Amino acid sequence: MITREAMVVCGQIWFNAVFYELSEHTLITWQVEEGVEVPAGTVLCHLSGNARVLLSGERTALNWLQTLSATATQSRNYANAVLGTGCTILDTRKTLPGLRQAQKYAVSIGGCENHRMAYTTPY
Repeated sequence: MITREAMVVCGQIWFNAVFYELSEHTLITWQVEEGVEVPAGTVLCHLSGNARVLLSGERTALNWLQTLSATATQSRNYANAVLGTGCTILDTRKTLPGLRQAQKYAVSIGGCENHRMAYTTPY
């Protein structure tokens, strides 16, 4: 999997969970760590396993990675904008239905802080 845009990588846990739920024999080898900023064209990971499993999980796994990486990337942009000012950027309670914990996690990966909900490990 290769990124098309510069981004902060976020959501590997959810990405992995999609494929492992379909088959424990799927092999995912991440080339980058969670929370790292990467330029466009970076190889994020390699997947191998049953073709039916890979095709079945592809869209859901990518949706997780794209949504959470977008949140982390935008959070990083905001955090960088106030770097050195003593300001702290806090998120709101306005999250997508059912994705509150995941989006709060992405905000913290991006360098901002959670408001009204301390982050806990998702898995």
